[in-house]
Amino acid sequence: MTSSAVPARAFYARAGFILAASGLAFGPSVPAQAADVSAQRLVVAHYYSWYDMDAWSAGITSDLPVQLYVSADAAAMAEHVDQARAAGIDAFNVAWLGPRNPTDWNLGTMLPLAASRGISLAVGFETDSPFLGSREAVVSGLRYAMDTHMSQPGYLRYEGRPVIFFWRLEAIPADGSGSPAEAWRSVRDEVDPNREMLWIGEGDRFEFLQVFDGIYPYSIAWSRNVLGTLNSYGARTRQQAAALGTRKLWVATVMPGYDDLLTGRSGALRRDRASGAYYDETWQAATASGADWIIITSWNEWVEGSQIEPSRSYGNAYLELTHGWAQSWKGVAAGPLEPDPAADGEATAELAENP
Repeated sequence: MTSSAVPARAFYARAGFILAASGLAFGPSVPAQAADVSAQRLVVAHYYSWYDMDAWSAGITSDLPVQLYVSADAAAMAEHVDQARAAGIDAFNVAWLGPRNPTDWNLGTMLPLAASRGISLAVGFETDSPFLGSREAVVSGLRYAMDTHMSQPGYLRYEGRPVIFFWRLEAIPADGSGSPAEAWRSVRDEVDPNREMLWIGEGDRFEFLQVFDGIYPYSIAWSRNVLGTLNSYGARTRQQAAALGTRKLWVATVMPGYDDLLTGRSGALRRDRASGAYYDETWQAATASGADWIIITSWNEWVEGSQIEPSRSYGNAYLELTHGWAQSWKGVAAGPLEPDPAADGEATAELAENP
């Protein structure tokens, strides 16, 4: 098994859970400058904005949010941003299926909201999206994202460069371009010839670092030796950087657990949360691997059971763990995370009783 378990994005498309437009808008005051971070340790979390109320009644999630929500609801977005910021998360990598669909509209709503609350957002380019099924669609989608979202306040910039994450690099339509790496080089030469953006790719094929500026594995739940896996990936990233004579970012993944058994997928698996011990293990391994950034899988991938947002089974437990680890990794003295009475009060079981 590779590092990239197939997530629920394709399942949602088949099941018809892509949201309809809600018409909601949110307009807080916005800082004049786009978010920018420089030479600091970032904590990013994968974020999914494709839920409607049908998702919660489909019987394919092992847990549920404390408060059920529709992703297009600006109030839900605001709550998530506030919770994430309090837990030490610097940015959301927002899954994006392409232009002019609900994930695009929801990102547009969320950007000014995030900017007003001191958190950043990045496009999570879903390469296998049905809306990005040709090289032409990939190129036009990237140009649209650059023109529409990347100049906005609240968009994640690192050392002056807008950041974009790419999922499932092998899925790029080759359209005669040769290998997937060659296809990506051709696309980047067309849309970002001066390398003004920061491209972070997903997977465990390190030859992609010839084109991309960094790499991360989406899932490590399959690994029986998380420390060994992340140490190996960090070392291979640095080796590739040395061979190329340039800097590359190693973005290490942490996870609270994983459970997609209810999806009916072939190869479904469950990685026990072990009362929070597995999350601790992945954070310890990520920090030991020499990570430049850390990425959390996930804020709210509920179908795969990797969520850390407040849930009915765990309350705020994983936000509290995130807060402690994020502050420790950044070298900041960790004060207490402010409790969320709704999350703690409505949790249906204690963490220790529901690993």
